[in-house]
Amino acid sequence: MNILINLQSFDDNDVYEEIIKLSCNNKINFIFLSSSLMHSLDEELYCLYTSINKVTILKTNNLFELSNMNNNIFDLSKEYLETEKYLYTDILSSYRWLPISKRKDNDFLSFSMVFYYDVYNYWNTFFKKNMIHFVIQLNEEHSSLDSILIRVAKEYKIKNIITSRIVGAFTSGTEEYHALYDNNSNEYMKIIKTSSDVGVKLNENSNFTVFSNSYKKNLSSKISLIFNKFYSTLFDNKLVVKVKIKRLYTALLNKIITSIQLRKQYFYIKELNQYYHKLAIDKVNLNLNYIYYCLHFDPEASTLPKDNAHANQLLNLRILASSLPKGWKIYIKEHPHQLSYNIYYDYLLNQLHSVDNFRSKNFYNYMHSISNVDLVGLDNNHQSLIQNAKFIVSNTGTVFREATYLKKHCITFSQNSFYAMLKNVNVVNNVDTCREVIDTYKDTKVEDIEVDEIFDEYAITINKINKVSSIILRYISQSVLK
Repeated sequence: MNILINLQSFDDNDVYEEIIKLSCNNKINFIFLSSSLMHSLDEELYCLYTSINKVTILKTNNLFELSNMNNNIFDLSKEYLETEKYLYTDILSSYRWLPISKRKDNDFLSFSMVFYYDVYNYWNTFFKKNMIHFVIQLNEEHSSLDSILIRVAKEYKIKNIITSRIVGAFTSGTEEYHALYDNNSNEYMKIIKTSSDVGVKLNENSNFTVFSNSYKKNLSSKISLIFNKFYSTLFDNKLVVKVKIKRLYTALLNKIITSIQLRKQYFYIKELNQYYHKLAIDKVNLNLNYIYYCLHFDPEASTLPKDNAHANQLLNLRILASSLPKGWKIYIKEHPHQLSYNIYYDYLLNQLHSVDNFRSKNFYNYMHSISNVDLVGLDNNHQSLIQNAKFIVSNTGTVFREATYLKKHCITFSQNSFYAMLKNVNVVNNVDTCREVIDTYKDTKVEDIEVDEIFDEYAITINKINKVSSIILRYISQSVLK
């Protein structure tokens, strides 16, 4: 058996150890490794991984500089060239990872060529030339480098599994919940309890507001990281003094420019927060017939790129607003972290680079202009809005878990959301399906809730959140590749 593992990053010692164990499996002949963050693969790590028996590293594009993908013979068929339904989210999900300092160097047209058609061509050529039996996507699809890989693998009928984080540390406090999605059958896989690191019981009283300290980077660790980058350049004996000075100058200049631009982004979010509250109503009427639409945080891998067109929440709102019974309203509340400008530097630095691609004054103006829609101030009580709503709407996320405990009907625009396994969560994709769900359930009650049962069967609970990838890979090795 030959397998391909798409990692989030190579600099994870525990993943390295798991791959060593996997290489000892007599059923496995070759292990190919790739990552959407190829910049994490330095020369030392490359030598470390390639020293493992059976391992080959695929040097694919990375999102920060071009590599040799466009050196492959370009032979995409007509069906690939004319099927562009994934283009919007694939390119947007990749573009958002560009550091803000590199944006002006990348026009959208050339970027789409490199990170859509060339990536498609690369993986199509790879699977033609190599007999791969299993593909493991060891993290959420973060960009076109991930989504196109698993899409082409599926077209070649190669067994492939995608890791899906269903509750993150932001909302659970000290643990994360992950599921495994069978991309061939389009179903989530039941979890076999085998490892002491893997539990599957959801705690109904888990803290939804505390963020785990394990993900915080203190000042000393930030300084250490910067110092190590400069140190490796300064004392690299292979480089002449002139080159060292030039590299250090470039790195420092880029750091200063990036810091200035990120500061502008910070004030952009702060201003947007004020603008949102000018449009939003301070006190909602909970006695009306209304649907509560909880906006999803953008950009985030749980919706982008995997939700395709429905990662566009304005499109979803347009569908929903066109499906309402007469006299009904939609209350929209922004995600609590989206406009919380003070947390970006601590937890959301990656998102700060590109958040202006996903929120603007016009984004909120569009919503505000729809007659049966009201933006809701962030101080309005979230639980009360759920309890009094006819339906709860979003793409995915723990709001569905909360709404299910409160026995509310839900609507999701995500075609493969984990929460769609709950009986009270209905998947829609256009006005007709949305209107049908509303008409069917608007006067009914949710009788049975099965949150714990679904999580018990399908969720991997991970308490060591700094070892997520290695724990999931160990589970797959023990229970799926056995």
